[in-house]
Amino acid sequence: MKPRKKSWFVEVLISYGIVFLFDYLYKTDVFKESFLNFYWIPLLIFCVRYDLVVHVFSSILFFTFIVVSKFLSEEGLNFSSDFALANSIMLVISTVLSLINEVRVKNMERLSLELAYRNEDVSRLEEEVRKLKKQINSLEQKLFYESTGISSLLIELREIFTEDFEKFAQRFVEIVSEYFDVKRMYVYRYKDGFLRLAAGIGRPELGFSLKKGVSLVVDKALQEGVGRILDVVDQVKSSNEPWLAVRIGDGENILGVITVEETATDNLELVEEYLTALATWIHIVMRKLEFEKYEKYRLKDGTFPADFYETEKNRLKVLEAQHGIPFIEVCVRIKREELGKLLKILRRNDLATKMSEDGEYLLLKLLFPLCDEIGFNIIKKRLESEISEVEIVDCESH
Repeated sequence: MKPRKKSWFVEVLISYGIVFLFDYLYKTDVFKESFLNFYWIPLLIFCVRYDLVVHVFSSILFFTFIVVSKFLSEEGLNFSSDFALANSIMLVISTVLSLINEVRVKNMERLSLELAYRNEDVSRLEEEVRKLKKQINSLEQKLFYESTGISSLLIELREIFTEDFEKFAQRFVEIVSEYFDVKRMYVYRYKDGFLRLAAGIGRPELGFSLKKGVSLVVDKALQEGVGRILDVVDQVKSSNEPWLAVRIGDGENILGVITVEETATDNLELVEEYLTALATWIHIVMRKLEFEKYEKYRLKDGTFPADFYETEKNRLKVLEAQHGIPFIEVCVRIKREELGKLLKILRRNDLATKMSEDGEYLLLKLLFPLCDEIGFNIIKKRLESEISEVEIVDCESH
């Protein structure tokens, strides 16, 4: 039985109308032989096609069209006993069929409803099983980390060279990312409301530097210690937000932030728990590091020796090859008296070394760590606007 259509009565009416038209046009005179009554066809069809309401309407039309057809015939309204008996029997049969069909359909609907409830129960149980499996997996990982796992991790972290912050931070990211199956993780240094990337794997969505207030997740971490994307999902307007951010340091002495932008594990709570613990450890280590390492290599005029410059350049090449962290190297030609202005424009970790001197002009190589083309274009505009004569030349030809 199909669900009752909105226009079911039109369908029934048209069906009987077609039979009546056929009877009237071709003078079939079906009532002489009651068992050849074509009006039985729609009666039997609609007794099982739709529900009992449609059958009642069909029965009314059945009698109506029979009376009209009989009235238009030569015999007039003259019903024989055989005619009345045959059509009455057919009406009873169709009604019985309709009732049987109605009961059968109601049972099917009841069974379908019960099946839907059972499916909901199965889905709920499957969801609970998934949650239990996740909890068991979390407990297994936690047990591993709290026994041999976290111990071996800390042993490996303690072996990191801790006199150079950039090297320390990069190695820290590599070890922890591999340990917790984190695909993209970064360490930012924080100072005076400004964050600058210190280490990471790949190109960060947040950029290589950002101000406080740019990221809701990072701001929450700076204020409360931990920031999660789920905590600010209703306020997020940018797709560049990290999944997780953990503050390095306390509220009064913030040294940086660890961000997680992508992870292969679905147990982010466990990653958060251990990153929070590791942030406390790295805070202790960071306070002992010499952040201004470049100062001891800087020459009196503000530039750096060529060998130190090349060492840093090779280190940046390795980072770019392994983790896709970009750097920019350019060569510029300026007047000697403009050197001081140029060095003030450079960032704290940017390096400059002399290539050659030609009278009143200097040829310099500039190295910009953690810098892409967009960042360099900003620096280039400052150079061109603040230095009267600056020419960018090809490093290979000099």
